[in-house]
Formats: sequence, C-alpha cells, structure tokens
Amino acid sequence: MKYIGLILPSYPGYSEVFIKSKILGLLEDGFGVSLFVGGKKKTNNILESIPIYYQVDISHKFHIIFILSITIILHPIRCYRFLYLERASKRCWISAIKNLIINSHIIGKSLDWIHFGFTTAGIGRENLARSIKAKSAVSFRGFDIGIYPHQHPGCYNLLWKRIDKVHTISDDLYQKALDLGLNPKTPYKKITPAI
Repeated sequence: MKYIGLILPSYPGYSEVFIKSKILGLLEDGFGVSLFVGGKKKTNNILESIPIYYQVDISHKFHIIFILSITIILHPIRCYRFLYLERASKRCWISAIKNLIINSHIIGKSLDWIHFGFTTAGIGRENLARSIKAKSAVSFRGFDIGIYPHQHPGCYNLLWKRIDKVHTISDDLYQKALDLGLNPKTPYKKITPAI
C-alpha cells in the first residue's frame, strides 16, 4: 500500500467538499492517507480511520523546545537531512530550524508521497519530501497561483525544483504556473472540478 500525506493549511472547511472527496477516493483506491494540518483541532468528520496530525502551536515557547528536542532525538537522520537541504537551499539557520519545528509533526512519518493541497502549503516545506525519502505533489486551486505569487514574487522558486508531480484544475492555472517558473517537464494532470 502507498501512503500519502495530505498537507493543508487548516482542517477542511464545510465548503471544501473536494478535499473530502479526494480523501475518500484515495481510500477507495487502496491508498493510506494521513492529514497534516495547521490551526486548531477539530473533530474528524471525514472518516474515523484517517489519522490527523496538527502543526505544533508556536505560541508556547517551552513546548517548541520540547517538540524540537524530541523530534531530533527520535529522527536524527531525517532532521539532519532536512537541515542540510535547507542550508543547501540558501536558507539561514534560523529559518531552517523554524521550518524543522513547523514540520515536526510530519518528519517522523513513513510516507511515499507528500501532497500539498494548495501550492502555498508547500512554502517552508520544499525539502520535506526529500528529507523523508518521499515524492511530492502539489495542487493548484486559484488564489495560490493567480494572486499569492504576485504579492510574493519568487515564493515558489524552490518548490518548483522539488515537486515530482502537479495537479491543476484548469489549463489557465497550469499556464500561469509555467509563467511563474514551473518546469514544463514536471508531470501534471488536469482534473477539473465538478458541479
């Protein structure tokens, strides 16, 4: 069985039926799915069998030091690889350690694929898949390609180099991603939303 880690900025909202459908479709096709989200904990109304992992709450300074220490003790090779890739990507030590903390709930998991449900979810996580020896994919939804990168020029430059596959909901969004630097040789699949 292949295991997929779906990374989202927050727990899927009421209107994000497409994400819940994606999870159910993956389960029906025999994939294992784990959900990694930021934000506050919510009850799991997708399926009882889906593990949900929440990003560490960075408002508690002592908690951050504890989580970082435990992550490094339990997964030293993955942490070393992550920090090495972060520094090789020209990130300063502070940013590299901050990204390790933000990804501490993911770095120890055994996954075959990491899928960023929105392109913005890949920022600060570009080196995560390589550090755990997984592949990575990203979905383009609209705001993350049509607006965000124009407000934050170059924000996806590293992500484009690390992505193994792309999911787009339209030809237009795919073309915009190419204009933003996505390599046209990166495999992609267009799956349009249904009404």
